[in-house]
Parts: sequence; C-alpha cells; structure tokens
Amino acid sequence: MKNIRGTAAASYESCQALMSLNKSNYRHTFKVERMLSNDVALLSTTEKVKGTLNGFKWHYDSEQVNFVRATIPGGTTLKVGEEYSIFFREGEHGNGSSQISIDQALTLSDWRFDKPVRTMLQSWRMKFLGAPTLNKFYRTYGEQAFMMVAHQPEAVAALLNLDKRRMLMLSNEVESLQQNWNKINFFLSRNLAMNEAELIVDIFNSSVGSDKKLNPFRVMADRKMSKDLQTRFFKAMGVYQRCKYDLPGVMADFLDIRMSKTGETAILLDVAIKLVSETFDVPKDRVESTIHKMITEGTANYRKLYGHDTISMGRMMELDVMAAKCLAERVDDYFDHDKWVESFSVNYTHDGKMIELTGEQEVAIQTAVGTHTSVITGGPGTGKTTTVKSLITELKKLFPHGRVFMAAPTGKAARRMAEVTGDDCTTLHRMMGMTPDSSPILSSFNNDDTLILDECSMMDINLLTAAIKHAGNRGRVIFIGDKNQLESIDTGAIMNDMILCRHMTVAELVDVQRQAALSDIVSGSYKVLAGELPDFNGPGGDLHHIEANTPEEIVAAIKNLVEDVIPKKYGFKTEDIQILSAMKTKEAGVTNLNDKLKVSFNPTALDWDTPSRALGNQVYHVGDRVMQTLNRYDLDIQNGEIGKIIEFDERKRKVVLDMGDRKVKLPYDNYPFMTHSWAKTVHKSQGSEYPVVIISMPSDHQYMLYRKSLFTAMTRGKCHVFIVSSKATLELTVKNGKMKNGLMMENAGNNNRMTHLPFLLAEAICEKSNHPALRKMAEASKIIKPPKPVYMIDTDSIIAPF
Repeated sequence: MKNIRGTAAASYESCQALMSLNKSNYRHTFKVERMLSNDVALLSTTEKVKGTLNGFKWHYDSEQVNFVRATIPGGTTLKVGEEYSIFFREGEHGNGSSQISIDQALTLSDWRFDKPVRTMLQSWRMKFLGAPTLNKFYRTYGEQAFMMVAHQPEAVAALLNLDKRRMLMLSNEVESLQQNWNKINFFLSRNLAMNEAELIVDIFNSSVGSDKKLNPFRVMADRKMSKDLQTRFFKAMGVYQRCKYDLPGVMADFLDIRMSKTGETAILLDVAIKLVSETFDVPKDRVESTIHKMITEGTANYRKLYGHDTISMGRMMELDVMAAKCLAERVDDYFDHDKWVESFSVNYTHDGKMIELTGEQEVAIQTAVGTHTSVITGGPGTGKTTTVKSLITELKKLFPHGRVFMAAPTGKAARRMAEVTGDDCTTLHRMMGMTPDSSPILSSFNNDDTLILDECSMMDINLLTAAIKHAGNRGRVIFIGDKNQLESIDTGAIMNDMILCRHMTVAELVDVQRQAALSDIVSGSYKVLAGELPDFNGPGGDLHHIEANTPEEIVAAIKNLVEDVIPKKYGFKTEDIQILSAMKTKEAGVTNLNDKLKVSFNPTALDWDTPSRALGNQVYHVGDRVMQTLNRYDLDIQNGEIGKIIEFDERKRKVVLDMGDRKVKLPYDNYPFMTHSWAKTVHKSQGSEYPVVIISMPSDHQYMLYRKSLFTAMTRGKCHVFIVSSKATLELTVKNGKMKNGLMMENAGNNNRMTHLPFLLAEAICEKSNHPALRKMAEASKIIKPPKPVYMIDTDSIIAPF
C-alpha cells in the first residue's frame, strides 16, 4: 500500500482507497531514520507504555535506541526524516531479518490527530463498558489499548473483569473501529467530534451506490446538520473548493439529495437558487447564470410546472429521462382488436362468492388485454383486486402459452395479492434478482407474457424503470394502484405521472362496491378527499374521533387507547396497532411517541433478563418493533419494511429480525437506518394494512396535514381507525387540498410531487407517433429557453454603452 501525502490526503475518497485495518495490525508512530539495502530503519517517536505488548520488540537488543528494521511493500516510497503513522504486522524476528512488515504508512503532516484511541473510546460502540471501566482501560494501556485487545485479550479481560460475552463485544467493536480507522481519523483531524465523524462514516459506508460514487451530501438526507457542523463537514470534504471549479456538479449532487428527501425530481427554480447560494455562500447571480448555462447545454431541464418555474438536473433528471424513454418504447397508437374478451369467465372470490363484474371493471380488463401498457387506478372498495383476478383468467384464456408475472412493492403486499388472486406474487426487487438467492426472471419475458405490478403508487421510479427496461417492448405491462394515495417512499410519482401525461391508456374504477360502502373507513376516506368531514357515527362503527386539543393530551389519549381501550373494548392485541403521524418531530410526532410508548408495546423491555443492545444513540430490546429506512436489497430488506427483533448476534455483530415471511440479519453498522416503529410517518405506511390504526394529528403539524395524507392514513386501517386531534385541526386538514413546497398548486391534480416526467413522457410518446400533428407537438415542446433572469444582468438590461 502506497503512503498518502500532500493534497491526496485531503480527499475522503483517498481513505476509501486505503486498506481496511484488522486486529492483526499494530499501529505506531515512526520517523524514517535511514534506508537499508532492502529494508528501512525506523525510529520510534512514541514512548512505549510500560507493561503493554509484552515480548514485542520495538528496538534491537544490541542498541539503546528505539530503531526498528522494517520491510516495505513494493511501490511504497518513504522519505528519510519524515514522520509516519505506520500500520504493520510482526516480522520474522530472526537474525538479520526485519522486525516488522509494513502494511500502510500515512504521513503525519496530513493525518496527525493527537491520541486517536482516547477519542475513539468515546464511540457509542464502547458505552456498554461504562465510564469507570473505560477510564481504567485507557489509564492502563494508553494509545496501545486497541492493540492489547487484539493481541493480549486475556490480560484485558482480567484487568476489566469482563466475561466472555462482554469481551467478545469489546473485541468486535474494536475491530469495527479499526476497519474504519482511516475514515474516522480523517474527520477527527479536520475538526469534527467523534460522534459526528462516526455517524458520517457509518452513513457513507451503508449508502454508497453500486457505482461506488460518493455523494458528500448523502449525510444530509436523513440527518439535520447545524450550520457549524455543515461548515466543518463541507471544508473536510473539499466542497467549498469544488464550488470554485465545478459549481454545476456541486449543485447537481446537492439538489439531488434535497429533492430525494421529498421524493421529487424537480424543484422550484427560485428555491434552488436560494438554497445553493445560502448553503455554499455563492452569489445568486452566479448560481442563476450557471443554471441558465446548464439549461442551454442540456444538463438541466427547465419547465413551467403549475405556473411556476422549475428545474431538474443531475441524477434526478436522468431518472425522469430514462423512465420516459423506457415507457415510450412500449406505447402504441393502436388497440389490438384481435384481443377482445367476447364473454367474461365466471370467477369466484377466495371465500367462494361469485364475482359479478361492473361495466367499468369490464372496460378496465378490455383495455389491459388490448394494449401493451396500461394503467388501472381505483380507490379503496372499487374492486381493483376483483378486476385483477378476472383479468388473470382472461389473460390465460387469450394467451394460453403466456405467463402472468405479478409483483408488489413489499412482501406483505405480495402475500396479500397472492391470497386474493390465488396466483404467485413476489416483490419487484426479488423479481429483478436484487435480493440474496434470487435471479432475474424478466429476461425471458416474451410477447405472450404479462407483468402485473400492484400498488404502483408506492413504487419508486428507479425500480419501476428497471423492470420496464427488462420487459422491453414485449408482452403486456399493467400498472395497478390508487392515484389518490401518497406517492412512493422513495423518489418519483410515476403512476400519477403516467396519468398526467395524457398519452397512455388509463382505466379508472370509481364506483364503490356495496359491501365496501358499509365501512365508515371507506366512506369517510372519500368524504375527506371531497373536502368534507367524515361521519364518525355511521353504521360501520369502525371510524372514531378522539378529541384532544394539545400535543400532550394527544399523547395521553393514544397511550390510553393502546393500553386500555383497544385491547379491552375491541379485543385487539398491541401487535395489531399501528400509530401514524405526519411528522417525526414535536411532542406528538413519531420519535417522541415511540419513546413514550415503548413499554406499552414491549413491557418485557423492563426486565433485566431481556437481551438489549445499544446501536447508535438508541437502545433496542428483543421484542421491539423496528423499521428499515434505507433500501438494502443485498440484505433482502427495503425502505419502510417492519420487523420484530428476535436476537442480537454478538459474534457476527448482527440484529436478527422476524419479518413475518422471512428472517433478516442486519449488521450493527446499519444503525443509522433503523428505528423503532410502533409509530411511523404516514408516508412510511404506504402499501401496508393494519387491523387498527391510530392517527396522531396535533395542531403543530398543521403545515404537513392535508387531505391526501389523511386519506392515505385512514385507508391503512382494516378494522378500526382512531383519529386523535382537536376538531379545529381536523377541519383545517380536510380543507387543505393540495400542497407542494408550501405552495397551493390548484392545477396539480393528484400529484403532490414536482417531476418533469409527464412532459418528457408525452414528448417521447408523441415523437414516435404515426400522427404528424403529434410529432410536431413533441418537436415544439422540446424547444426550451431559460426563463428571464432575476438576479443576473442580461444584455437586454444594458441601457448605456461601456
């Protein structure tokens, strides 16, 4: 491994290129004294702590100085007189042989940080030992403490009085810190605290994409940064310096993360200019002129959206462009009249009742079998599942040699679809071969095959585009979902975008079936969409309003529901209950509700015998309900999925979750993306159903409360829904129709996200159309000029010559 020096050390990417240290490595500071024929003579500049690393020779016996003879790997250059932090293994110790073998040498001028071990002992990973034990550990061994754990664990265990389990934990945590040593030390040496450096490194480790490209702003996607930390972090990552020569790249990376937090692929132009200017201290006129140049060059996309100037760039623009391209390749100008259902087959529900199709359900089936790509949308109770069951029957009749593939966004949704249709259904990421022990099955997709994608409103643009790309322009792809639900947890609003482009085949189911209409939850949810208050005294008796005026009263009311009312009056267990809130923050938000109600949901957490583990700043117990907040297809879990902790595997440093249909093992280092989930945001509940739902609606969440979020929350409940709020807050929420970046978008339809996909998709479809008029429309639409400048001076504004 080559030594790192000069400007190379200022790059975090250079840390990633360095070797990962393991417990066999020693670390010591040496000065290069002289070069030998094949080796190098090093002089120790660090005083050896008495009594540590017994038997290891820091110097020749025949000399009274701390010289060490070392073997250096090929390609490594060390400079005489320079000080290095050297990581090494023991050498042969034979006569004339090297004492140590160098694995890595870092120049102290670039990597100096005083007493790194003392600082790293402040890690959350070490808190299980307690402050007195940690102090004793460092007082005894000093900066060689980690090396003692690796090379003389018996002495450490005896000194600290650790049993086998706690010694195993110490050994594993030291090894984890050793593996991230260079990365953590990089930030420590650049004025970040240990807790800041460690969290940033752990987030980076978990979220670097398959292309290994590191977006420095990824840390800001899930964590709020103070202005002070943001400044120190940006300096460490060289962001300010990069702004001087690559402002377009910085803007693209930064706005990518800002947009991904809201799931959007476009942003208001004036908001983008303000954000970039204030975050990086760049004049607004320079930001604006850079964006205008990007629009002209085609590296940014400008559109007038709902009457406002919007911009898209970087990865978000690429996602929209690719989705438009893949979908447009499947869209035809004609309907295949040869594939017409003359008479519909008789079908039965899973409980034996005969299915009677409505006229609009028959139309939906006819359009789906007669076109390559179609959308079927409908709200709760409109018979989407019934339609799909009959659709599958007709597809098998019309295409006897074809196969029907069904996929859903989550395991629960896939199991539910399989139960009601009687056909196999899997998760889309498993169908794509993205999970362990799975392989892609769409590579053999042919013209007789059909792909049915259920719950499409919650599928993100990246995954859906990949599936469409695999299917090519073969067979049929049918998108099923509810356009009135909130958009996907991750990026995009692809189902609503397909509808908004107005050039794709869409069938909408609007008639609520008689049985569903008897539910107050169903009828109430449609009233909310219409801007009316739901009826809490209807015949169904399944929709309830608990009046509570302050956030404190709301928390107390929810606690009473969980512990007393729901189990005793309605007979449901706590595992049947899910609390939903619009926001994580504030008294009646997700975070505080999880803290206050932990014992209500998992009373065994009070028992000393219940296994527990600190991960980050959170303590978890066996029996806790937790949620993953980052897609980790390599671990067979995705954003928003919930599991129950059943074990902490200290030997492998993994927490074992029961997901209902499978067991998932998450590494401890995944902790930034795991959280308690007895309460969770409405958005994270997308695509799930629960026997009982409690909706927390405090007045201080008002700017995040609007019809569509309440509609989504209400339709998550199967048996009972309890809305806990003041009457005034409920009325205001029902009146609040559409919201986007704090602006009321009256023409936004059902889409509460800013994307350019409807434009791009309409243009791509029209561009390949057989109709000249449509092709001309596409050509005109693609001619885009930047908007009139606001901050920079253009030539038209100059009224006098220089």
